[in-house]
Amino acid sequence: MKIRLVKLIEILESAGQCERLMSKPKAPGSPAMWDLLEMSYDKKDIGYYEKAPLKLRANPKQMTCWDLAIDLLILVELQDRRLLWARAMRFSWVALAKQFGCHRHTIKKKYVSALINMEQQAINKNMLDKIDKIN
Repeated sequence: MKIRLVKLIEILESAGQCERLMSKPKAPGSPAMWDLLEMSYDKKDIGYYEKAPLKLRANPKQMTCWDLAIDLLILVELQDRRLLWARAMRFSWVALAKQFGCHRHTIKKKYVSALINMEQQAINKNMLDKIDKIN
């Protein structure tokens, strides 16, 4: 039982990291022509910089965890879902306690009980197979 809890925490953390790495949608009125333009700079220019900035993107394992986390979070209640996802997005215990209106130790206890509740809800064969397939 504890092995599955650790696996669920890993899945949620990986899904939260994937969410942070995914590109954000563009605003409805933003022009798309700037994406087509390529700028060329000369070495003589003042602000010349050779390397393009590194863009991190989510890998396939993280995307799979993100998809599985959505399926798992649907199984629990809304309050527990908000708590589990906020912790996956690396909110501190103090920030979560302020958001939910309780003490940080109490929110930790609620988090553990929400994890146990999610584990009990996810005990069907298809969901366990999906959880076990993720390394």
